[in-house]
Amino acid sequence: MCFVGSQHSTDPTHEQFAAITGAFARHRPDLVIVEGMQNLSSSESTDRFIDQLDYNSAISRGGESVFAIKQALDRGVSWQCPEPTDQALMRQLLLELYTPDQLVAWYTLRILGQYHRRKETMPFVGYVSPFLTYLAHATGWSTEQCSLERGLATASTVLGHTPNLYNRERAEEYTDPIPWPQRWEQQTLFNEITRAAVQYRDRTIVKRVAAAVAAGRRPLVVYGAGHAVMQEPAYRFYFDAV
Repeated sequence: MCFVGSQHSTDPTHEQFAAITGAFARHRPDLVIVEGMQNLSSSESTDRFIDQLDYNSAISRGGESVFAIKQALDRGVSWQCPEPTDQALMRQLLLELYTPDQLVAWYTLRILGQYHRRKETMPFVGYVSPFLTYLAHATGWSTEQCSLERGLATASTVLGHTPNLYNRERAEEYTDPIPWPQRWEQQTLFNEITRAAVQYRDRTIVKRVAAAVAAGRRPLVVYGAGHAVMQEPAYRFYFDAV
């Protein structure tokens, strides 16, 4: 297998996109594994939409994940996202005794970080609305419970102030799992939830990638660099064992 640890960038000039293209040429994968597409895997409509994009449009639409899928489709290579669905993730976090209100607030702030990384121009309320609608559908929670207003109210209680929706640096700190020394925000329950979520996601990803390798596939994994650091020891242990 080949693992490309990436930065979440939508800048076509970023060097990681040349690195991903080079990994395709060197590794010649028969399976591409990407991040953040767990609710769209194996969708013909997703493939059709991405297939008609050029590479720069693929990057602006979805960074390294959509770019890698576009490369895979052009080469006739299958792709998948091995992550748990949002439904499965929320079920696991409930088992870790977080409440639905806390999880909706965390989910809202996580989408806020994504909103700033993608440099969206629409108002945040319009960007986050379909995500919250999907969350309500996936979990069975009410639309009122999954509303932006309720999420921000819970977030304000936890943070001790109203979340800043307009500052990218602070938005990303609300759910950053790493307690960096130089930061505006103090670590809160939301950072703790992110750590729990990342651990569950990484366990699931490693299990499914290892199963693909065991089945004789040659996966190219394109994931965030933080996941690469967390997953590397497990892959080394697996390959040493086989």
